[in-house]
Amino acid sequence: MNLKHLPLRILLITYRRAVELNLDNDFIKWIKQEIQERETERETRSKKANL
Repeated sequence: MNLKHLPLRILLITYRRAVELNLDNDFIKWIKQEIQERETERETRSKKANL
């Protein structure tokens, strides 16, 4: 499954639900990693725009 096509908002909701439902830890880590990558990308773009 590819998470790149999902909006960040959907990933955040999926992450919250996965934690609530105590789903597989590997699945939760996978979603969390994608969220962190996106937030890092967003911060980088924001810093570049503010230069």
